[in-house]
Amino acid sequence: MAHMSSSWVWRRGRKLKRADHVHGWWWEAVLGDDEHGQWAAQLAQAPTFLRDGTVFRMADAVIRCYPRDEWWVATFYGSERGVTFVRPGGGVDERLNPNAIYVDMSTPPEWTEAGISFVDLTVDVVKRYDGTIAVLDEDEVDEEARKWATPAGQLAQARHSRARVEGFMTAGVGVFGVVAESWRDRFEGCR
Repeated sequence: MAHMSSSWVWRRGRKLKRADHVHGWWWEAVLGDDEHGQWAAQLAQAPTFLRDGTVFRMADAVIRCYPRDEWWVATFYGSERGVTFVRPGGGVDERLNPNAIYVDMSTPPEWTEAGISFVDLTVDVVKRYDGTIAVLDEDEVDEEARKWATPAGQLAQARHSRARVEGFMTAGVGVFGVVAESWRDRFEGCR
């Protein structure tokens, strides 16, 4: 694993299912800000810790965009697609990540002294390495909303954002064009 550069500001990223329920967390370096939001990177092979005790590691660095006023968070994976899951009890599962881009529909990110967090609103939009764009978990939104007592306004925002993100991704505009790769290049050049 690459070393943690002292020139970056490191923080904890957290994906929540509601404000008091952490689904997963990781350490990431803050890369900077642009008109799309704040950009951060997680080192290749750095652990992501899930609530059930599973730890997974991506073979390549992960780049994230946290828009300031949008209801989504975008994750961009590198060309090395391997992911290793270590399950509670020691089971290991190695896979190839099918997604080049994974976008969680979420509450707008919240910046605090402890790091950054967002509440996952279940539905996701992905772009596969073969270029296919897909919507995931839309059939689970209502059930998950009942389970986590998600307010109706947040569900409406998630559905609206899903449609917008799918459109942006299909058109290849904004963060879904070449912007993320320029942040990856900047990160790779500083290691």
